[in-house]
Amino acid sequence: MADALTMKHEQIGSDGELVRNSHFLRTNAAAIRELTNAFGFHFRYDSEHDQFAHPLAAFVVTPDGRVVRGLSALALDAASLRLALVDAGRDRLGRLPITLA
Repeated sequence: MADALTMKHEQIGSDGELVRNSHFLRTNAAAIRELTNAFGFHFRYDSEHDQFAHPLAAFVVTPDGRVVRGLSALALDAASLRLALVDAGRDRLGRLPITLA
């Protein structure tokens, strides 16, 4: 938990609405592999830059973990996100309009 909080403060600061409404989670490599495989989300480690390379995406899931919608973070807009959250709240599944490579 402390690692996630430290990362959050380093990435987006420690004050403001974005901080209050953002949640950073950390886990082990096996759990990350399981989650990314379930989403079909691929990434590669870039040793030259000491970071992971991956497409930007936001996934909206129902409380029981089913994917409602995948949204491209490069074109994420408030209306699409709101609709995905409403669908998730109504337990209504959508489709994944993005392709993750």
